[in-house]
Amino acid sequence: MAALFTWTFINTTNVSGGKFDVSYWSNRAGALIASQIPLITALGTKNNIITFITGVSYEKLNYLHRMAARVVFVLVWVHAGAKISSGLEADELDQTWLRCGILAASSLTSLCIISVRPVRSRAYEFFFYTHLVLVLLFLVGAYRHSEEFSYQTYVWPSFVIWGVDRIARERHSMLPLSFSRRNVYDSQMSLKEITSSAASTDSDLNSTPTTSSYWKELVFLINVQEGFTKRLGDIAARKGSVKVYIDGPYGCSHNSNLHDTIVLIAGGTGVSHTLPILLNTIEGVQNGKSACKRVTFIWCIRDSRNINWISSVLAKALSITPDSLKVDVRIFVTGSDVPDLGYELPEATPSTSSVGCAQTPVSEKAPKTIAFGNQCDDLIENFPSLSSLAPFRSVTMMQGRPSLATLLQGEAEETRGGSMWVTVCGSRSIASAVRKGLRFPVAGPSTLLRGGATVSLHVESFGYA
Repeated sequence: MAALFTWTFINTTNVSGGKFDVSYWSNRAGALIASQIPLITALGTKNNIITFITGVSYEKLNYLHRMAARVVFVLVWVHAGAKISSGLEADELDQTWLRCGILAASSLTSLCIISVRPVRSRAYEFFFYTHLVLVLLFLVGAYRHSEEFSYQTYVWPSFVIWGVDRIARERHSMLPLSFSRRNVYDSQMSLKEITSSAASTDSDLNSTPTTSSYWKELVFLINVQEGFTKRLGDIAARKGSVKVYIDGPYGCSHNSNLHDTIVLIAGGTGVSHTLPILLNTIEGVQNGKSACKRVTFIWCIRDSRNINWISSVLAKALSITPDSLKVDVRIFVTGSDVPDLGYELPEATPSTSSVGCAQTPVSEKAPKTIAFGNQCDDLIENFPSLSSLAPFRSVTMMQGRPSLATLLQGEAEETRGGSMWVTVCGSRSIASAVRKGLRFPVAGPSTLLRGGATVSLHVESFGYA
């Protein structure tokens, strides 16, 4: 960004010696715009040479894609503004190159407006399809406009980059799967669980990213909103089926087998990221491929019924956990809709038996007293799926929000002299709390010098921002 603005404005004297020539800025900005179009296109594709060379995944390069596009947007109006300020001749408006330039500038301007975070998050499908149309108009307009000044050689590679990406994605998508409805949870939770079955030949193409979960089985936890996910939810409610093509996976995976302690933190459907890591770690320890000795699994949910999403899989995993691996599962119910069963909530202690239903001693705010018995018999009667977790003393369910800073500090103390890996997937507030919790003195060079744990953090985020 700094380089582009510097190259645009560094020299204000034209080749004829005239100072502060606005048209000189305009022409230079136009040349720089053309030179950046292939880079912007490459940064916005999922399969690109930049990722191949650097190993940086496309979702991180997408930040650079948006920033570079916005810099070019400024340069476009430097380029166009200078021409407007100097005046347009009547016959110029009839020229194809000028009309194409206006088309490109207006398309990029509209694109930058609808690409702001509020629009992307609230109306993603509108943004997605409008983005496709406006980008095509921008590239075609930019090519025809720059052709007048022999700069089209900068623009046409963008079409090649886009085409290579589409071919690569079609290659990834050649394994179609048919999805059938498996579980439709309570409508208030707005979540559908969809499990893959036999292959098919038809497809419902849509670029809505989802995350698979579970063990030896491709399962998608889909939070139903609007657009495609709502249509998918309606099909699941009718016990129907839908055929799709699978594209991906994209992004990078972290090798969790090298760490002594793993802390998995999730909020809501973010468990679709942390649960497979837990399953993979248990399997790795079983096979002697993982050096992990301790896993702390923290899951924050609004409704206790959300435990149904993973209870059976979690119980299966805990039942085969090797003795050499200590797994501590802590489920925090943050909502206020947990039913009152008429008992005082005991303190959460390591000796809590069965599905420990307790008030957390590491809560940011003291939650209200909830009615749970020590053995949670009444809770299990209301929610039979919890019965699968009853035999495991390592599972504790707590009411209230966790103090992640306190929890992380305790885990770091337990791992003194070793390596601890923390991964979090959830809302921005959860990710921010984890980052703050791992600041000095929990992690840092001075902590290592005092024999503390080596701490690594990975933040997994869902969304389109």
